[in-house]
Amino acid sequence: MASRTVFTQEMKNLDQEMIQMGALAETMIKTGTKAFVEGDPQYLEEMKNLDYELHVMDQTIEKHCLDIIALHQPLAVDLRTVSSILKIITDLNRIGRYGRDLAETGDPDKSKDVPQALITMIDEVLLLVSDAIRSFVTRDIELAKSISCRDDTIDELWKLTLKESLDYIKENQKCKTSVSVGAEAILASRYLERIADHACNIGDGVVFMISGQRPMI
Repeated sequence: MASRTVFTQEMKNLDQEMIQMGALAETMIKTGTKAFVEGDPQYLEEMKNLDYELHVMDQTIEKHCLDIIALHQPLAVDLRTVSSILKIITDLNRIGRYGRDLAETGDPDKSKDVPQALITMIDEVLLLVSDAIRSFVTRDIELAKSISCRDDTIDELWKLTLKESLDYIKENQKCKTSVSVGAEAILASRYLERIADHACNIGDGVVFMISGQRPMI
């Protein structure tokens, strides 16, 4: 078995890799929502590069976790940390990919009238993801526990966006462009709702990593 000093350094390196991947996933959501709202095509090319970086980080961290398990045989909290990271990177990967989906929703050359509920939802989801990642970085179990509680707010905003978008489509059903804009808002809100779900998974993963207890559903 490798020395404890080497193991400690490997865990620190793994932590740094997770911080990088978390920051990358956050960047992808911010860029994706800007691309959706502003309709600037430059964001699409940027998202392709970010998506590739995310894929590389995902593969790198997964390999690092498996190497640590094989070479150091971690126990107790260390094993929980590594196993939790293996799950959390899946959620970070999905968060980033949904960011790309947002960027690819609708006409990339046109800004659009976005329902107010969706604007609020974007802000809330960005904050939720940021706090979920911060709870891992700082090992803040109380912050991690709060993530799932805030998901109800996101769900309500999703329902409100759906209603506003459907009303908009009904009022402008003779205009193909307006119908398209309403449909795009519905699709974007669904992506955001899924991003929030993955943020909740991260929060739950951090709670387990720190306490060894699975959050109550």
